[in-house]
Amino acid sequence: MSGSMQQFPRSYVYPYMRTNRAFTLIELLVVLSIIAILIGLLMPVLASALNSARKATCGSNLRQVGLGIQMYKDDWADVFPTARYMPEPFISGDDDPPLHEQIDNYLAGAVFANADLSIFQCPGDSMFVHRISGTSYMYQSELSGVRIEEFFPVKFFGVSPVDVVVCRDFDGGVFSTTSGDVEVPPFHDLRNLLFADGHVGNFE
Repeated sequence: MSGSMQQFPRSYVYPYMRTNRAFTLIELLVVLSIIAILIGLLMPVLASALNSARKATCGSNLRQVGLGIQMYKDDWADVFPTARYMPEPFISGDDDPPLHEQIDNYLAGAVFANADLSIFQCPGDSMFVHRISGTSYMYQSELSGVRIEEFFPVKFFGVSPVDVVVCRDFDGGVFSTTSGDVEVPPFHDLRNLLFADGHVGNFE
């Protein structure tokens, strides 16, 4: 080889070169079928996770409401706020102001669980109760203006404050308003309850 470059077989010089090949229709259908199966498997998991997140945010809101009620009680000799069970247009048997107006000043500096929502709005209640009344939570109006030890079930039946419901999600039923009945679906799988001792839970 005098002065000339040694020639190698083409297959040796470019051992990794190969022609491009498009997917066949069958291969494409198989890939799409696998993706559809994966989406079908993941959807219930994602729905469950979203529901749990809504419930957790709602529970955090109710804890903040409980703190507002406790601050009100601290200023009023341990008496619960005097408030109706739900604001207008829901029909109430008294003329007391709604709970969210009674304790709003105590919650002015509260850190909201979700900055885009009112602390009185369950994230599962985007178009039902909060939209027409300003709150997603009903109030145990029988507690209005009394101390917990004066509450009838506690005083006469020995019910513990741990088991006395103060507020809860206003959902899962048909409710009367001044313009007719409103059907409200559940906001999440289990209804959140705020109890008189300040904890949030639910009755299974």
